[in-house]
Formats: sequence, structure tokens, C-alpha cells
Amino acid sequence: MEVDRSKNALAQSRPSFPCKPFAPRPARSHAVIHQSNWTIKPYSILGRDSAADLFDPHALAVIEATLPEPARTKSRPGVAFVIHHIATPLDYLVVCWWDNENELLTRVLTRNAAAATRDPATPFRLSERESFCVWDMDIMWHERAAYVRHVLAGLRGGVGSGDLNAYAADRFDKPQVG
Repeated sequence: MEVDRSKNALAQSRPSFPCKPFAPRPARSHAVIHQSNWTIKPYSILGRDSAADLFDPHALAVIEATLPEPARTKSRPGVAFVIHHIATPLDYLVVCWWDNENELLTRVLTRNAAAATRDPATPFRLSERESFCVWDMDIMWHERAAYVRHVLAGLRGGVGSGDLNAYAADRFDKPQVG
């Protein structure tokens, strides 16, 4: 295998796949949801025109079905956040919860955006090949920092659970991601 050691090897190449120019997207933080002993912090990212001032009520049942039970265990504090990324050609529902003390478990569900525009009750389905994207990661980074600040840093000698109320109140409050 021959190695190109020139400093500009990557700078001179462009992706061979079609890329759209990156631009920030509007983001919304919604009221905390308390459901099935979970405290859920919902967000929306608007990748296309949408009236997403309210969190999609059709998503609540699939979120509840996605989150593990019981919500609270010795290693799971029962706190989660969800990103409804309204995009094209798919809408994404990124369901994330803290577990195993310091791990962020994630499930990504999708639905056809055109079908959801026609019928908002179009169901989300668990995706086997989709993931979160660069816009979702702004919110995920905020949530990571908030969890460390309020929950993990609040532990003393491995005892206690930090301040879960402070974590729930610490919201990504920027008007856009990116």
C-alpha cells in the first residue's frame, strides 16, 4: 500500500458523493414530559418548513415504547432527551437516555417526510441504518455537558444521584443548531 504523505492530499480532494452546503437549522426546546416514570426533554430541529412549535404528539407513544422499563434502576436515573428532526426525505426521532451510570444509549426511528406531511399520524419505525447527524449533535453535546455538570459531578464517593431536577431544567436554548 502506497501512502501519500503530502500535506495537501485531502485538501485537494472533494467528496465523491453529493453534498448540500451546510447551513444552520432552527431548533426548538419544548416543555419537559413526565411519562411512565421518565423525565424526557424534547427538542425539534426544522430541516424543512414545519409548524413544529409543539412537540409532535404522535411521537409520544413511540418514545414510550422505545425507552426501557423500568425507567429507574440502580444504574439508570430515568432521564432522557428526544430530538424530532423534521427533514427530507425522512423525519427522524432520536431517542436518547442515560444508562449504566455514564452511557448515552440511543435509538433512531424514521418516517417518510412526504407521508408525514400528508398525515401527521404516519408512524415512526426503528431504523437499522440511520443515525443522528451533525445538527443533532449540537443538542447531544449540550445534553452531555449538562449531565456531567448536574448528575455525574454531583456524585460524592459514588453515592447519590446528583441533581436530576437541575439536569432536567438545563435546556439547549439556542434558536438554531449548526
